[in-house]
Amino acid sequence: MAIEYPSDPAFMRWVLERLEKGKLVAMIEITKKAGSAPRGPGTKMFVDEDGNTFGTIGGGDFERKVVEEAKKAIEARKPMERKVAMFRENLYEDVIATEQLCGGVVTVFIDVLKPLQRLVLIGAGHVARPLAKLGKMLNYRVIVVDNFPQYANKDKIPEADEIYASSDIISELDKIKLDKNDFVVIVHGDGALEAEVLKKIFRGNVFPRYLGLLAGGGKLAYILKALLESGIDPNVIRNKLISPIGLSVGSETPEEIAIAVMAEILKIDRGTQGVHENRVPEILDQLLKGGGKDEQK
Repeated sequence: MAIEYPSDPAFMRWVLERLEKGKLVAMIEITKKAGSAPRGPGTKMFVDEDGNTFGTIGGGDFERKVVEEAKKAIEARKPMERKVAMFRENLYEDVIATEQLCGGVVTVFIDVLKPLQRLVLIGAGHVARPLAKLGKMLNYRVIVVDNFPQYANKDKIPEADEIYASSDIISELDKIKLDKNDFVVIVHGDGALEAEVLKKIFRGNVFPRYLGLLAGGGKLAYILKALLESGIDPNVIRNKLISPIGLSVGSETPEEIAIAVMAEILKIDRGTQGVHENRVPEILDQLLKGGGKDEQK
């Protein structure tokens, strides 16, 4: 089934069903055609993170190669452009070869459609409240889990999209069904309870994309000891748990800590290094040497 127009309700349903389940979807669109090729500009198809497809851009080895590139884009969570040849010999630079015999070259743009990311806050105290505000501002779906309903409620945290609160926090955690794309921040404050929450997460079938724990050295040592004594693999702990949390910017107040934590989450979500890029010296030197450009970018 070829998709020609973005308003096609069939593809919209297909994409939305997957995004609502927290899955990434790559949209492939032919943007340019030089010479003979099965389909022209505007043709679209979709690939989800499990490799399922909807639509076609022409089939054959051409489509198979492009679908593989779409999977790479999903893995990197970044868009990409590719040129694909409908022949095998005399290839241009940066052009992907195929077994097709049409003779043309097709340019495809692959965009990655992301579901609304979930920010799961374990705890509803002083740090959780500014985290919820910032998370909402950054378009995350904010979920709060706590064992004190008097703190975890809409009056205290109006930005929360979902709140799960009862004396049995482990049962509440079961209700949200953690996903591999989730960002989980543990800011409860009770070390023993946080250790139980972490045991539950480490023993689960799905591990979140980010797992951070707000803790000083003493509490962190206590929790790590509890995890080791419960049989959690130390290598898994080492590779999955982050503590202390947040970029190192000298944060002290709950609001400052929340900013540092959300900056760290954004860095991971965007796949960047999170360094300060000051280009003033570089461009200033170019101008002083007479080699700079005055055009605005």
